[in-house]
Amino acid sequence: MPLLRPGSFRLRIMRGYIISRPTQSMMTVVFGGLGVALITQPGRFALAPSFNVILQLLPACAWGGMYLIVALLLLASIVARHRFTILVIAHTVALAMVAAWEAIFLTEYVMPGSRTVIVYSLSWAVFILMLTQSASTLGHERDRPADLPLTWPAP
Repeated sequence: MPLLRPGSFRLRIMRGYIISRPTQSMMTVVFGGLGVALITQPGRFALAPSFNVILQLLPACAWGGMYLIVALLLLASIVARHRFTILVIAHTVALAMVAAWEAIFLTEYVMPGSRTVIVYSLSWAVFILMLTQSASTLGHERDRPADLPLTWPAP
């Protein structure tokens, strides 16, 4: 008896909400953690050379509050995933904030004499990638079938 028989397996196709909900959950925790850290430890961020420009624009508590608001929006988009308006608003605001910080980190990194490390730019680039991946799967959970038969050999 062969181990692989034609038609013996079923290929599970990930649905949009299966892919995006863990990513949204993780980004909610990241945004919430960053918000709490910025509010409770503003002096720590003031000592880091990478955050100088960011903290000149707004104080750490204001940035922390904005990150907490975005975390709440992402949490609301997880809870009410069928409300497309909340999903779009949450991801748009989150991407705008992360992209702004990424632009500031990259600009500061390429400036001559900068003490900024590339780690911040890479971290925020990963956040942009995760948010983009999460946003790209929104609203497609009803468009994809749950299971497709894996036909082997291919017809």
